[in-house]
Amino acid sequence: TSPAATPTAAPPVVLANHQGVVTGLAFSPDSRLLASSSTDWSIRLWNVDDGQQVAMLTDYAGRFWNVAFSPDGRLLASVSDDGILRLWGVPATEAKAP
Repeated sequence: TSPAATPTAAPPVVLANHQGVVTGLAFSPDSRLLASSSTDWSIRLWNVDDGQQVAMLTDYAGRFWNVAFSPDGRLLASVSDDGILRLWGVPATEAKAP
């Protein structure tokens, strides 16, 4: 008997624009966006399908520690090292054609 075939995984999509440590991740409710917070003073939104950065949120000069989407995906909550919770409007992104 021959050994069972091992399925191969697709190569990972690399999201590499942060200049600091990534401290938090959250998928949008529709799973189309991934938000990442970082010690580089930014929050970035990524298109999950192609790994492209679609937005960068930087209205605060400090480290962001975590992010979470609202249930409807229209807001993104962040917490930073000043202890303030911020609510950001999530920019509209265009759907890709099938």
